[in-house]
Amino acid sequence: MNKLTTLLLIIAVYSSACNVSYKSVPISSTENSEKGIVYNLPKTEVIVNVEVTEIHSFKGPFAAFAGKYFGNVDAENADDVDFQISNIQISTVPIPDSTQYYELTTKGLHKKNTISLTEQGFIAGINSVSDYSKSNESNSRTLNLKTNSDKISYAELALRSVRETAYDTTYKEVFRDSVIVREPVITQRFVYKTPEKQAQELADIIFLLRDDRNALLKGENDGDHIPDGAALEIMIRELNKLEKEYMALFTGHKTTNLIKYEFRVIPQLGDSALTVFRFSENFGILPTNTTSGAEVQLVFQTPQQFDSLRYTNTAGIKYRTPATVNIAVMYEKKKLTHIQTQLNQFGVVRSLPKKLRKGSAIEFYPESGMLKSIFVK
Repeated sequence: MNKLTTLLLIIAVYSSACNVSYKSVPISSTENSEKGIVYNLPKTEVIVNVEVTEIHSFKGPFAAFAGKYFGNVDAENADDVDFQISNIQISTVPIPDSTQYYELTTKGLHKKNTISLTEQGFIAGINSVSDYSKSNESNSRTLNLKTNSDKISYAELALRSVRETAYDTTYKEVFRDSVIVREPVITQRFVYKTPEKQAQELADIIFLLRDDRNALLKGENDGDHIPDGAALEIMIRELNKLEKEYMALFTGHKTTNLIKYEFRVIPQLGDSALTVFRFSENFGILPTNTTSGAEVQLVFQTPQQFDSLRYTNTAGIKYRTPATVNIAVMYEKKKLTHIQTQLNQFGVVRSLPKKLRKGSAIEFYPESGMLKSIFVK
């Protein structure tokens, strides 16, 4: 062996000793690794949080007489229920991708290699000092019902009885002093007031409340003491409250419920739109398998186009380049809201070189599996 051959062999051995070989092999999500460490590249789950306002309208028992006593007043004409989408928000969260599990093995200087994973098994770094012990996860939320009701109990508003006393006069013939005389006989009985008479009495009460309030505001008072300051404010407020409650007997009232829903959707590569739920103004949110209501969809648009290569053949460390996607919520051809975000599964999977220099430090964004930085000594 000549000197040149010996020198080349020494350089080759030295170079080999200065490199570390990394190999990642696809495995199933249920496989156990006997040689290396199993890590996962995440996919993106889209979370749609929806707030629906449920409005119940109740007709007042004396709605038929509202115009007669109060003119052109806005009154509920029937009991009804209406649903409105009052707020909708889109967010994303990384979850394990069952098709992107890898067994990572290394050769060369094993004891000095540190591989960082998150709690969900996402790769975070190799020989990295950054703390990726927890990924940026989203906490799931369940259905929440909040009632904001201004419902009025009509039973509490009966100031006067719905019955009144009626007097009937009859006559009886009495024989007195050889003469037949007709004497009146008065009998008492209780009868129910007609709806119109009840409405008239309640209207009189409302007008009386208005007179009392105006007298207070003008400083008119039958007594010696005229309320002022906080006392006046309280009295005015209570009079306004009473008037509102009695007016509801004519105009009706509404109750409002705020209902919160959460939907989770996992888009697949190639999806352009997904139906999240159906919505009806008469029935609210409905499942997707019904024919009632209209579809509420997530529509996906990818500004940039990746080539057809979705997977690299090299055996180095696999990482992901996610796609930037515009996501819009569409209902009856109207855009309710939209965001621009990254969808991991819409991107491509790439590989680092199989051999890296000794002491190289690599960092990944664990939420997407995207390469963040490489430090080479």
